[in-house]
Amino acid sequence: MLAVIVAGGLGTRARAMTGADLPKALLPVGGVTILAHQMQALAAGGVTRLVILAGYLGEVIRAHLVRHPPPAGLEVRVEIEAAPLGTAGAVVAAREKFDAGHLLVIFGDLLFNLDFRRLQERHLASGAAASIVCRPNDHPATSDLVLVDDADRITGLLPRKARPPGDYRNLVPSGIYMLRRADLEGFAVGARLDFFQGYFPALLARGEILHAHRSVEYMCDIGTEQGRAAAERDLASGRVARLSPGQLRPAVLFDVDGVLNEEVPGQGIIAPDQVRLIAGAGAALRTVNHAGLLAIAATNRPQLAKGLVTRAGLEAIFGRLEMGLAGEGGYLDRLYFCPHHPERGFAGEVAALKITCSCRKPAPGMLEQAFAELPADRARSAMIGDTWRDLAAARAAGIHAYGVRTGYGCRDLPDGVRADLMFADVREAVAFCLGYTQLVAPLAGRIAALAVQRDPALRLLVGLCGQAQTGKSGYAHALERVWRERGLPVLRVRLDDWIVPLAQRAGMDVQARTRAAAYPELFRALRAGDAVTAPGYDPVRRGAAPPVTYRAAPGALVLLEGVLACAGPARAELDLAVYLEAPVARVRARQRALLEWKGLDQSDLALTLAERGGPEAAAVSAQKPSADMIIDLSELHP
Repeated sequence: MLAVIVAGGLGTRARAMTGADLPKALLPVGGVTILAHQMQALAAGGVTRLVILAGYLGEVIRAHLVRHPPPAGLEVRVEIEAAPLGTAGAVVAAREKFDAGHLLVIFGDLLFNLDFRRLQERHLASGAAASIVCRPNDHPATSDLVLVDDADRITGLLPRKARPPGDYRNLVPSGIYMLRRADLEGFAVGARLDFFQGYFPALLARGEILHAHRSVEYMCDIGTEQGRAAAERDLASGRVARLSPGQLRPAVLFDVDGVLNEEVPGQGIIAPDQVRLIAGAGAALRTVNHAGLLAIAATNRPQLAKGLVTRAGLEAIFGRLEMGLAGEGGYLDRLYFCPHHPERGFAGEVAALKITCSCRKPAPGMLEQAFAELPADRARSAMIGDTWRDLAAARAAGIHAYGVRTGYGCRDLPDGVRADLMFADVREAVAFCLGYTQLVAPLAGRIAALAVQRDPALRLLVGLCGQAQTGKSGYAHALERVWRERGLPVLRVRLDDWIVPLAQRAGMDVQARTRAAAYPELFRALRAGDAVTAPGYDPVRRGAAPPVTYRAAPGALVLLEGVLACAGPARAELDLAVYLEAPVARVRARQRALLEWKGLDQSDLALTLAERGGPEAAAVSAQKPSADMIIDLSELHP
């Protein structure tokens, strides 16, 4: 593979960092020149020959390479242009130096960590005259953009300074290309030429194919002080390595309507002006992006099949969404949509799309496509949705399923479908996805130390108690995730599944309402490995639900979560009793918010809150003195 680094510019943007005597190719990034970073990445990616197209201070680059040879196996030549010709003009002028059928071209001010073999394979398979490495970013409004069709063929190029008004998708060229060598012959040597505003438009005008190579790997423009500082932070934190080729990363998958933007009842969103972001959605994505996790959307779009919106119209809707998210600094690495709908009979419907498919949620097709195309670690990934379809698709794909109370709020879940956790909104759900490991680290360490002292076949019972809406479920699930990711057996038992339905609990105190008297026998059965069946409880309707059966594998960690999980005689059956707490005002606010969401009228709301703050609070607090650990969950729901 032959690579070309275009490093012949005057380095005007970087002049404040390089001064007048240092070419930007030798700008230090994390104590190592950007050129050294690039050569190392190229060699690791299978490149064996490199031509550096230098200009301003080119002799300095050549002399530097004598003192600091390139990596083993990488042959490097420096060609110095007589006058600045632009990025594409420099490549055209040096075309006689290239003896390969295709060239990998890279701008000299990029720090990257890409799979160049995969880029080459996709480029050759596409039959394209050129492939442009593209990705979304957090500032598309001030970036060049590319327009693509469903096969990732580029249909248009939109320079940032000459872009007509419109709603455009967030897809930005990176400054890394694969070119067909023969096409260089069609351009005049010595003419000034830019790739994005000259070379590529000329190829499109000739009817040539241009291919967009979508990448989720690491790339950063270090040509500005801000970019260089970001790259140095990423190197120091290990983010560059974490986003390297072949490195699986956790993914957060999002439904769109009701999660990222507001739900439009009835026919759904059919025009860009209907897109209204849910507060904080873009900021939530930004935290996912900065953490190095993949941000993926999967959305049903039956409006296409029903004839309510065209394919171009849907692109405009997605463009409005993505630009809005980027306005808060966040972006989606990929957005998948299903255009199908199984039911016929709509005026203007598109017959070819009226089918039963494998991509429409609750089927997992879009999620499976994401895992096939992206370096996503299924075991460490989760879906955030507002309907039973989202949760069921996540279950079918084998990932964690989180619900939010925005949009449809997961209110009408059919039997057999439940969320691992429910959150107020996407911000809260994302905060959990990013922080669950650190959240449970102290208790996880103590449990691991305790397990070492025991027969590995014995089940270890840990009770997690505390006031309603303290965060017990979130904490228990976080610990469950950590244990599963370590490859260890774990069973999370929701003691709420034993709660007496509202219609049957008149006059009951919290002990009777939760059936806490049955806990000792229940805990002993779980320790013995027996199957135990809960009556079932629906917390939204506050009524009966289908029975739930629990059984712990040998050596399993059994997590028992409930307001009275560590109360009375049950305490003696536990290996560890953990009391979870948070500031009272915060707990009370969360209790009120949940009850309002459930639809309680003011009378029932006041009565329930009084009960939670009176006898129930006292009974729950009575567990605290005998707890082995007391953990503050302020960080779970800041």
